[in-house]
Amino acid sequence: MSLISADNLEKYYGERKLFSSVSFEINPGEKIALVGANGTGKSTLMKILNGQESKDKGEIRQKNNLSISYLPQQPEVPQHLTAFDYVKDNKSPGAIAYNKYNEALESGNNELIEKSMAEVDRLQAWNYDNEVKEVMTYLGITDFDKKMGKLSGGLKRRAALSRVILEKPELLILDEPTNHLDIEAIIWLESYLQATNSALFLVTHDRYFLDAVCNTILDLDHGGIRKFDGPYDNFIKKKEELLIQATTEAEKAANLLKKEIEWSRRQPKARTTKAKYRMDAIEGLKSKAKQPKIREQVKMDFDSSQKGKKILEIYGVSKSFPDKQLFKDFTYTFKKKDRIGLVGPNGSGKSTFLKVITGEIKPDSGEIIKGQNTNFGYFKQEDPTYNQDEKVIDRITDIAEVIKINEKQTLSASQVLQLFQFSPKRQHEYVYKLSGGEKKRLQLLEVLVKRPNFLILDEPTNDLDLQTLDALEIFLSQYDGCLLIVSHDRYLLDTLADHLFIIDHGDIKYFPGTYDEFRTVKAEEEKIAEKPIKEKKEEKSQPKKSNSKKLSFKEKQELKDLEEEIDKLESEKKQAIEEMNSGSLDHSELSKTGSLIEKIDARLEEITLRWMELDEMNNN
Repeated sequence: MSLISADNLEKYYGERKLFSSVSFEINPGEKIALVGANGTGKSTLMKILNGQESKDKGEIRQKNNLSISYLPQQPEVPQHLTAFDYVKDNKSPGAIAYNKYNEALESGNNELIEKSMAEVDRLQAWNYDNEVKEVMTYLGITDFDKKMGKLSGGLKRRAALSRVILEKPELLILDEPTNHLDIEAIIWLESYLQATNSALFLVTHDRYFLDAVCNTILDLDHGGIRKFDGPYDNFIKKKEELLIQATTEAEKAANLLKKEIEWSRRQPKARTTKAKYRMDAIEGLKSKAKQPKIREQVKMDFDSSQKGKKILEIYGVSKSFPDKQLFKDFTYTFKKKDRIGLVGPNGSGKSTFLKVITGEIKPDSGEIIKGQNTNFGYFKQEDPTYNQDEKVIDRITDIAEVIKINEKQTLSASQVLQLFQFSPKRQHEYVYKLSGGEKKRLQLLEVLVKRPNFLILDEPTNDLDLQTLDALEIFLSQYDGCLLIVSHDRYLLDTLADHLFIIDHGDIKYFPGTYDEFRTVKAEEEKIAEKPIKEKKEEKSQPKKSNSKKLSFKEKQELKDLEEEIDKLESEKKQAIEEMNSGSLDHSELSKTGSLIEKIDARLEEITLRWMELDEMNNN
């Protein structure tokens, strides 16, 4: 039985149809990626499934008591809670039981305490706080006590992601979960989602992530939906075949429609006995003639502006904040056609470095010499500020009415917008009404029409659809200026960057290779570094090999000691539970006894595995 099924869903915004006749189902454990161009209604469909937005037509059926957790692109979070309190206060059974146990402690009601303890025991939730902190740390949140209202937008989103995956629901709905995560966090999230029993329904622009996590693709296109098997390359191939077939059929239908309309016009106007089947056929042909055709790629053929011999030179540049050194004594001379990826953990100073070299922020020391003809094009993570009365076309005409694309071609602002998939009607929409991805596409166009010869892209993939990303990669692979790119998209880095700046631990290091090569080298270095530690650990923890299958004297003594410790700990735990149930402890004593039980459980878990190993050897 499916977890949730959608049947003939339809959604309009005013007169604009987002989609219709959308039908699909999500089965237990199924991992689905929802793809489609920006503005086709992917986020809206997710909200409808989660009950946060209404549908105009259709039906949604779901399994009784289905548990769903949803991560929107811009989650609303309580400003007054600490990050830790917000994440741990979720809908998972473990969290609910653990929170009820703490509430029972505060109430002093012994009956409630006993009941809540039994539930925590049943769910093995005594270490829940540690699990919460572990997930938060993997996703880049280490200041657990900071108020949510004081966190950046990216950290709020990571906190929301931590919360929903800890809920361990039957269905996880995630809208761009990799946004604002660094690469290490994305790799951890991949592993987590691969292992989870939850069904997944997610939107992502990250092709490596999509292929690693999802086995099914749903394509939302031209108001309809179609199912494909992964991986992404297979989806692209199959979709292209279908579009070629649809284009051929549409052309045939258009030719036949033309003939049928001519027949209809030749009939006398007063005659009412026109063949009904032919009139019905005309309507059917109209529909077929409007079938989706192969959508043209976004063409980005902008030549860069004037070029000079000197691009940018950096000598001994350093930057720090009162509590952190970001980078120091960095020197580099940018060359023509340099293609550099800037990578490092969140908070390491990547965006600050970009602002330093472009002159937005002054370095603490060092010198930056910009070439006379160097023209920066800077795509920032932050969204530009829009006026409420500002239309899409205004953003481009404010730059120029006529845009020089290259030495041979000029286009009007409207023509350029059409290249970026903004229809003439969409060009006269107010900017604030655009989807997140459409705003990013417009922001990218604003940078490119200025024809920079030094292009700086700070996380350009956030919220862009896969089709625009494919086109962006084609453009950037042919771009003849200097390129400096910050991205958590490993596919983009591997495709575009020839060498890297690695920023971390207060320093910037140069790596002469691609990101994939860097990962390989790093993995080898980590393996070499871990080897002596691992060998020492194994030497210490593992028994010496002997021809006899029997335990050594030392191992027998260890087994005996472990058995005695386990008995002692279980006795201490039993006594602690009895004390909590006696009703003689005050609030402070109850809290201390609860903490003691947690420590006992943690130690028992730690030593029981070793006891089982020795006991099995002894029995053999």
